[in-house]
Amino acid sequence: AAERPLDERLGALRLRALAAAGRQAEALAAYEELRRALDEELGATPSAELQAAHLAVLRGEAAAPPAPARPAPAARGNLPAARTSFVGRDADLERAGELLARHRLVTLVGPGGAGKTRLALELAARQDSPAWLAELAPLGDGEALAPALLGALGLRAATLPDRRAAAADAESQLVDALAAGEPLLVLDNCEHLVVPAARLADRLLAACPGLRIVATSREPLGIGGEALAAVGPLDEPAAVALFADRAASVAPGFALDAETEPVVADVCRRIDGLPLAIELAAARLRSMPLEQLAERLHDRFRLLTGGSRAAAGRQRTLRAVVDWSWDLLGEPERRVLRRLSVFSGGTALDAAESVCAGDGVDADDVFELLTALVDRSLLQVAGSAPRWRMLETIREYAEEEAERAGELRGLREAHARHFAAFAEEADRRLRGADQVRWLERLRADHDNLLSALRFLAETGEGALALRTALHLLWFWALTDGRDEAVTWLRAVLATDAEHDPRDLMLASALVAWTDHALPPAQGAVDPEAALELLVDADLTDRPLLAIAAPVIALFSGHEALAEELLAGLDAHPDPWVHAMGEFIRAHAAENDGDLETMAVHLDESLARFRAIGDRWGMAVALSERASLRMVAGDLEGAEAALDGTEALLAELGSRVDGGMILLRRAELRLRQGDLSGAHDLLDDAFERTRDRDERMLVRVGLASVSWRLGDRDRARALRDEAVEAVERLDAKRPDYAHMCAIALGSAAAMFAEDGELGRARELAAGAYAAAVRARDRPVLGRFGEAAAMLAARSGDPARAAGILGAAMRLSGSDDPLNPGTRELRDELRESLGEERLAAAIAAGRALGPEEAAARLDPGSTWT
Repeated sequence: AAERPLDERLGALRLRALAAAGRQAEALAAYEELRRALDEELGATPSAELQAAHLAVLRGEAAAPPAPARPAPAARGNLPAARTSFVGRDADLERAGELLARHRLVTLVGPGGAGKTRLALELAARQDSPAWLAELAPLGDGEALAPALLGALGLRAATLPDRRAAAADAESQLVDALAAGEPLLVLDNCEHLVVPAARLADRLLAACPGLRIVATSREPLGIGGEALAAVGPLDEPAAVALFADRAASVAPGFALDAETEPVVADVCRRIDGLPLAIELAAARLRSMPLEQLAERLHDRFRLLTGGSRAAAGRQRTLRAVVDWSWDLLGEPERRVLRRLSVFSGGTALDAAESVCAGDGVDADDVFELLTALVDRSLLQVAGSAPRWRMLETIREYAEEEAERAGELRGLREAHARHFAAFAEEADRRLRGADQVRWLERLRADHDNLLSALRFLAETGEGALALRTALHLLWFWALTDGRDEAVTWLRAVLATDAEHDPRDLMLASALVAWTDHALPPAQGAVDPEAALELLVDADLTDRPLLAIAAPVIALFSGHEALAEELLAGLDAHPDPWVHAMGEFIRAHAAENDGDLETMAVHLDESLARFRAIGDRWGMAVALSERASLRMVAGDLEGAEAALDGTEALLAELGSRVDGGMILLRRAELRLRQGDLSGAHDLLDDAFERTRDRDERMLVRVGLASVSWRLGDRDRARALRDEAVEAVERLDAKRPDYAHMCAIALGSAAAMFAEDGELGRARELAAGAYAAAVRARDRPVLGRFGEAAAMLAARSGDPARAAGILGAAMRLSGSDDPLNPGTRELRDELRESLGEERLAAAIAAGRALGPEEAAARLDPGSTWT
């Protein structure tokens, strides 16, 4: 021992020999001398073997036999006992356990703070084999790796002046120690030593056939036989449960209830469901209430600090967790991660290449750098047409780094211009065979598009912002996003930009059509002024305006101009415009009550939509065909057309027109005499539809059917709601006139049946005026059914029969939709007899359109 003063194995033997000889004081002095020498000369602490010998001397135990040259590790390992409950990872634990049963190396990979260490320890503790934990985070280089693993096993590496030789000797000892039995080794936090950790794991697995390894890392080890188990954020229920568990331990009395649970769920979502962040947030309840915690999460890195004092420094604050990952990146990876921070909701490759390339990053290298960031758990990738996403915590950190590097403003501008160009291209692709694929792309980049719009509007690029919003109009139309469209159009119109008059007119018209809430500087939209602008404008690159022009002309009573504009659509370069032109012609014919001409144009529109592969166009044309089939009495053909409509909309993943489809399904049931079936469909539509116009029509239909089924109280309540809703609208507007006429006419009929003739006449007058403004003969015809009901209840059955005939002339159909009208015909038959009833209806049916419309006028009918 004197010749080899730092040999701990020999020193342990000397302690035991002295103690066995009864010289305990000398043994303790020898231990202190050796401990001091190790500390002063090597900066080391006594090995487990030497400490055990010292403890035996203190206890007065008999001398044990000398330890073997290559001691074996302790039998049951060194896993620390759990100090908190294991929450939210049961499914991950089961999946990792299944992998470990089939593979000898399982690496738990995921972002910092995801709970990989806790999961690995829980997994190891549930195995039958002895398990050891080796914590690698404190190690500075690969040569310290094998000695650290040996120390974790309770063994001591040889003290050699050459660190490389000491590492090689430690590897040999590890092989000897782990070769027997079926030990389990947990290698925790491998990411900063991933190459040496991979090499050592590969050697140990090859030399120790019973050994299994569970590694935790922010990237895979990348060796043969490795099975990866992704450890991501907790789902919302598990995250909320973890928060509640940890909060209860620091804030006694905290519990989830109707008031706290939504706030906790919001907090957990905003911190990405990361267990470490959740625990840090819950710990804050020691010093602030839950509501204040939620309010201050906008500065998450300042707020989420103060973790366990026993935890490693990198785990005591949220920023330190991300710092650890950031420090392991190369400069090109850091640049790409900084630049990705301007994306919202992820990115596709083309957008990433557009925004991230330049200044040290070649566009051709972006894909490989994205892959490297995925490997390091800083990005997530999903889908066959892959998209890359990052946790909001990572995004905010990267954004701060971009700001620090002076890049953020330029990155946001590049991002906005890329998505402005993307919206323009998507606008063209949405009207053709690529419709489904581009809808998916636009849905995926919805948040990026809105972010681009916001940046352009806030930085003096109002004109480009408006053009971008208008390019998104058809996407919004196909995805039931009218409210969002108007919100953004209003915001962009409020800027001081000088807009193209055509763009300004379209945007202002859409906002005014929705709620008349135009910015004061823009003024109201005058149809005459709009037509003056559009008639002579070049609309070759404005397909929506091209079809808007004849529609405005029709609504404002310029039928000849409308026909001229429709004829001009044939010269438009976009075949989608041609198909829409035929669709508008079909509606114009319907408004005239000319259902035969309507059918011709509708068939042509459907054929043209099919030729270009536009599923939305095919769907709406088939829906109109279903309506025509019902009027003609071909109920099987109507049902087939509706089935085709729903199949096309399902392919688009679109809810647009969903409420109208249910309405037409209900109309079909009514014509089939199935009142209960119609009621169920309308009830479903009333619960599902959010569109104001559709909801009004559903309410009216539901009131009418409820009345016929005998549920008069509900019918009256729905009727009164419809009348109140109409009174809040501007019924003078043509687009509202249809709804007002239908709602008021239906209500008038019910009041008439209830015997309240004064109220019925008042509503009928309003319904007639609205129907005339609508310039839609079928709407007038539908009102005629209510007018006939009122005439009959006023004691004039002959006039009622004549009004029914006039209504048939205007609607083009001899089959009334309203079941009450069918009952009315039966009543009139009893009053007039079959011959007089038929003659009166025929006389009304023979009137010209203007005479038929005049016959319904309350002023001439009931005064």
